[in-house]
Amino acid sequence: MIGVFLLVYGLWYPLKGDLWTYLAVTGTIYLSSMSALLIACCYWKRANNWGAFGAIVIGAVMPVTYLVCEQLPATEKLFADQIGPHVWGMLTYIAVAIAMVAGSLLKPVRNAEGSDNND
Repeated sequence: MIGVFLLVYGLWYPLKGDLWTYLAVTGTIYLSSMSALLIACCYWKRANNWGAFGAIVIGAVMPVTYLVCEQLPATEKLFADQIGPHVWGMLTYIAVAIAMVAGSLLKPVRNAEGSDNND
């Protein structure tokens, strides 16, 4: 789905700034969620599929939100001038990390017998 989005959006997206900024924002779709997944899965035993799903969704939604809001007349000045792609990118990485931790903590931990530890 991300590949189809990038293909369609890449064909009709009018570049208002430099190409490097556009590539950085669209690259954040991949890099933000995958870096959080890699770090969490390697170094945190509690990381699980709920956290991974949350990280992937947030990592895709936030950059797409920026690209869309940058084109809307009502939010163009706020997103393009005041917030900017670099601040939004940093916020995306922070939100992805929060989603990974929150999703992983929300899933009940199961013991070896398959029941919840809350029993």
